[in-house]
Amino acid sequence: MKRRNTDTVILGFAGVRLHPEAVRGQETLSLPYDCLTPVIDRSLRRHPDNAIHFEEPHGKYAVAKRSWNRLKASGRLLADTTSYYLLVERVGKVRRVGLLALLDLAKTAHIWPHEQTFDKYVNERKEHLSRSGLNLSPIFLIAEDRRRRLLDVLDGLYHQRQRLPLAGAHPRNSFDGTKRDLYLVDEEPWFSRVQAALAPDAGFLVADGHHRFKAALTLRRAGRIRHALCYVTSSRSNVSILRKHPPVPGLDNTGPDALLRNRKWTLSQVVAWAKSGKLLPKKTTYFYPKVPVGLVYYDGR
Repeated sequence: MKRRNTDTVILGFAGVRLHPEAVRGQETLSLPYDCLTPVIDRSLRRHPDNAIHFEEPHGKYAVAKRSWNRLKASGRLLADTTSYYLLVERVGKVRRVGLLALLDLAKTAHIWPHEQTFDKYVNERKEHLSRSGLNLSPIFLIAEDRRRRLLDVLDGLYHQRQRLPLAGAHPRNSFDGTKRDLYLVDEEPWFSRVQAALAPDAGFLVADGHHRFKAALTLRRAGRIRHALCYVTSSRSNVSILRKHPPVPGLDNTGPDALLRNRKWTLSQVVAWAKSGKLLPKKTTYFYPKVPVGLVYYDGR
């Protein structure tokens, strides 16, 4: 029987995902809304069950909820028991391993954002979540894993992955060439090991998804939601390729902000900056590959 550790900030959940046989031949994953280009957008919309139709619907955000209800009624969705989800990603020779889970929004004292946000995008995400009720795009968290507890668990799960139920096999997609395999972590002893490893050690850096995080916190304070979908990996692992952010049209790249934005940051420097309570200018860091939308959904407020 699974036991819930009350100290855990990152929780397992009963996710919902597309049935692999029902969507065979389709590309079902999408980039987050703020990474979509016109070319990628057009390509992904050709697939009727792609996550883009919920993440960035044409028209009002209520359209996403109606589309979701039609998908649920179609029988093409699978509902899991309470689980963590092991995500193994491969791009070129790089492998990244992490977990999809829920962030308890009442326990964010040790969650450290590191970038400023655009009010426009925070308000858009808030409206989307309010109207659709769907948790779609994960907030990317990196655990400051001082004692390597999470790293050891992730390594153990990776080497035992063939014994875990496969929840999704996504071949290299059109937008970033990354191969992704998703596994259920819903049985003991691994469920409790994951839960223990995710109990606060030091804290968690918000690597990506600052607008989603800020919007979720606002809705939590209003009593609208309690949890947010997240992706978590260890600072001790190959978390990603930390790059300088690509140019953003309309973003001023002069003055004091430019000095920070153009600096070559290491992960440890970003963590230290965030822990001090300071925020970097908007779009300073770029963690690659992006965690896509559509691996698993959280349909709940």
